[in-house]
Order: sequence, then C-alpha cells, then structure tokens
Amino acid sequence: MSSGAGNEFALIHHLIAQGRQASDQAIISKAATLGILYSRHLKSAERYRDLTIVAGALAQAVDRDEHPSQWCDLASLYGEGLRMTDKDEEALTYLRASLELGESYFTDGQKGTIWLDIALAETDLKHIDAAVKAAEKVKQFVEPNSGQHFQATSIIADLTLKEPQRTKQLKEIEKEARQKGCESIANTISLDLVTGFTFLVQSMS
Repeated sequence: MSSGAGNEFALIHHLIAQGRQASDQAIISKAATLGILYSRHLKSAERYRDLTIVAGALAQAVDRDEHPSQWCDLASLYGEGLRMTDKDEEALTYLRASLELGESYFTDGQKGTIWLDIALAETDLKHIDAAVKAAEKVKQFVEPNSGQHFQATSIIADLTLKEPQRTKQLKEIEKEARQKGCESIANTISLDLVTGFTFLVQSMS
C-alpha cells in the first residue's frame, strides 16, 4: 500500500459515522474491528505516522463506553504510534488509559506489550522510577524467555546499575537473549553498549 492513511481509512471512518448517525452499534462495531485490523497492518509495516492518524481518529470516533474492548485496542495502537513518533507524554496518556479500561479485555501478552511501550516512553522522558516500575510490570505478563522479557530486563539494568556492573549485566542479558533466539533484542542491546547507552549519555548532557 502507498503511504498515507489510505482509502481504507476513509471507508472505515465513513462506516463509523454512518453507524453513529443511524444509532446502529453493530455497524460501528464491525467498522471498529476493521479499523483495528488496518491499524495493526500499519504497525507491522512500521508506518507509525499513518498509524497515529488512523488509530487516533478512530479512537475519537468510537465510544469507549459502548465499545470498550475495541476502544482499548485502538487507544493502545494510537499510544504506540505516538511513542514511535516522539510524542511520549501523549502516548502515555493513551497507553495508560487503555490498560485501565482494558484490564478485563487484554490478554497477559497484550498487557506486557503495552507496559513495555510505557517503559520505553518513560525512559525517553528520563522518568527513571516510572520506567523501572513499568519494566517490572512487563516481566509479570510476558514469557521469561521472550524478547519483551529481555528488553524489560535490559531497561532495568540500564537505569538502576552503576558501572562496571551495568555493562556486565547487559552483556549477560545480550548473550542469553541471543541464545534464546531473540536476535533483534540482542542486537539492540549490543548497539546500545557500543554507543554508550542513550539514557545515561543524555542525562549527563
């Protein structure tokens, strides 16, 4: 698909508006589901700016009280898009709201993913305590040998340990992640080690 929100978004938004005008919750529900699927496609394609346009508009169009589970999905996707486009404060608002409302809707894996987005946003904002707490939440919800678990563990080590313990611990996490087949996370940790780890460098500038 080409860049931009696309005709798919225009159609989905039109269906929701049509459903609202007719007070037809079934149409709204079906259109919202299509919107979630399309938003996930944009996420997988790393089209984060388009994701913020689509998921953000649909989260505004769908009533959170009438369609809570779908609103939670859209809000979490919107929050991730915002984080990936450097709008961390706004991202946290939607990520936390989706978790609060979606406590009974989200799976543990989904909760872990959202908590990881929160941890990364809080790290970018240099909110150490909040970032560490969020990373600990990730570890509660995801599988021990998953990439998300290794990423959360690396966040905690990066933000709480002093040298040389920090570098030693991160190298151990990188090694274990690679052994478990989590190459992407291992490479990220390796790169951060080489570049001096962003958070500490920024906090000293």
